[in-house]
Amino acid sequence: MNSHSFSSATIYKALKYDRPFKLKELGNETDNLEEVLDESGLFFCNFDNCGTREYLSKKYFFNGSQFTAHFTGHEEKNRVLCAPLRFLPFTREVLDLRVDGQLIPIVKKKFSLKCLEDIYSLDHGQELIKFINSSTEKTVFSLKAASGIDLDAYDFTNLEIKPGDHLRITLKDNSLEGDLFNSEELNLKLAQQWCESFEASLLGVLREFGPFSDVYSQLEMAFFYGEQSLRNASALAIRDFLKLSKKVHLVDFVFQKIIWFSESSPMNTPEVERKLALIHENFHSKPHVNGAFYSLLDNELKGAFETYDDSEINDFQAISKIEKQVQRTVRRIALWINNNKHIIEESDMPSNEILMFDAAFLELQFLCSHFLEINIEEGAKGHFENALEINFEILSELMAFLQEYYLSS
Repeated sequence: MNSHSFSSATIYKALKYDRPFKLKELGNETDNLEEVLDESGLFFCNFDNCGTREYLSKKYFFNGSQFTAHFTGHEEKNRVLCAPLRFLPFTREVLDLRVDGQLIPIVKKKFSLKCLEDIYSLDHGQELIKFINSSTEKTVFSLKAASGIDLDAYDFTNLEIKPGDHLRITLKDNSLEGDLFNSEELNLKLAQQWCESFEASLLGVLREFGPFSDVYSQLEMAFFYGEQSLRNASALAIRDFLKLSKKVHLVDFVFQKIIWFSESSPMNTPEVERKLALIHENFHSKPHVNGAFYSLLDNELKGAFETYDDSEINDFQAISKIEKQVQRTVRRIALWINNNKHIIEESDMPSNEILMFDAAFLELQFLCSHFLEINIEEGAKGHFENALEINFEILSELMAFLQEYYLSS
């Protein structure tokens, strides 16, 4: 069965609902329907009073929302606004934008690394990297690589942009309508009321779902579970909200940015305890790895691991320089794990480093899949090698630390 065409047809049908709907309404008897909708990232999921799953299109939910966007210093100076994923969590699309009744042209522009870091600071640009890889023929692994690519941009050269100007935008179906306003015009009382309501909703989300959701998912859920006025009244820009809030802040947690309580650590949560238990269990006997990582092992090392995805297993023979580099990296990590997995499964090891090791090891497996499944174009090989080297450096530092910690305890 062509699962891709099934998934596309199912999602297309589900997106037509302008109300909450149940799985049975889609008319498919397949077992993986929940997985299809959940992995698409296009729907909210909740439960009715009977405990039955209900889904709601995020596109429909956020239609009519009002929100605020900043210009970075570079954008203000050059009168341009970088477009991809600029209006998350309200929309992932690059839509037609009218400002003060004037249609803003969409052009192609390259943005400096510093500018991209400012624009996508909420998540280190991770969503942008995924977006570029999934929607273009380019392959990038970092914001530095993205800075060399022409990206969609809104061209504001026909409008005057003054220091302190913001964009107030309303999402209307498949278009955006906005106006320019200056920070001096902000109604401070209404802004404070919005911040307090949004903060209360966000605190509830953090308590309910824990620290393993990425920052944009946290923001989506805060709007979803919060009052309707959070998206119907012009919201403060998220960066301004985070600067003003005394109860939450942006923190680094296992290689990603999340929003968390200002007075506590995300490490001290039941969700972390459960995650650590799963990691300890995985390394207790033969660690489970994806088929791509497994394919790159020699026969002796294959006996030390189990794969959960036979469809990815291929006969692989390294020939080129980069192929040998990938296989050598995989072998070195696999040898360390085989000889030291008792360290990972030890319950007294430092939690943060164990979580980071698991995340970096999963990233290495992703890089293996990407390497075997996609013919990396010549221009992207350098970026891939750089990503592989960074991943290996991180794993090497963690392995050395964990081994030293274990021997000294």
